[in-house]
Amino acid sequence: MPTQDQNTPLQKNQMPVQPTGGFSKEGDMPRASEPLMQEVPEFEIPKEVGSHVSKVQEHIEIPPDLKSIGVSTPHSHGKVSDALQKDLTLPLTDDQIGKGLKADIKSSFRWLAVWCRKQLRKAGFDLKEVGQHSVREKI
Repeated sequence: MPTQDQNTPLQKNQMPVQPTGGFSKEGDMPRASEPLMQEVPEFEIPKEVGSHVSKVQEHIEIPPDLKSIGVSTPHSHGKVSDALQKDLTLPLTDDQIGKGLKADIKSSFRWLAVWCRKQLRKAGFDLKEVGQHSVREKI
């Protein structure tokens, strides 16, 4: 169906074309003035759900027999990357990763180096070129 021009007169039984509502571009969208994230305050459990829900302790107690074999309390609000930083072993050395990142894009060596760099970044490190060597630096 052809659209109605501003200058073309309406024919019999024809409705004028009106623009649809909403925003025409992404730039027209209203912006939020402040972030939507809020802290949730502690609240009491309602009696209706009290029989189904229980409050969990903030601190986890580990039995002595588990402590003796090396189990420790997890850090509160710790990141997965904190655990990765301690035992980060990769199939390539830092120098090999640096050379692999410069290899041909079709090479499997290149993609293994890219994967190793991704693991380093997850752990909070990146590679920096110092002379002819690649060195880890904290992000």
